[in-house]
Amino acid sequence: MTVSYNIRLDEELKNQAFEVFKSYGITPAQAIKMFLKRTAETKTIPLNFDYQPNATTLEAIRELKEGQSKTYDNLDAMMADIHAEI
Repeated sequence: MTVSYNIRLDEELKNQAFEVFKSYGITPAQAIKMFLKRTAETKTIPLNFDYQPNATTLEAIRELKEGQSKTYDNLDAMMADIHAEI
């Protein structure tokens, strides 16, 4: 038995993803079937959820470790500092 599903996607996301599928020579339906089949076979989601911090986050981590991070008494002070940086 075949079942149809409608999925709402952001147009830009759809276009970008469909281009990737096309580069592999597969249709969007084939890509989604592959994802679902792997999920069913492994009982996991076949994606990498490892977080990779960007340069800004790495710098903040370094500052925190070295005791150079800023502290604030309240949210308003923190937001004022953030806006001053922009």
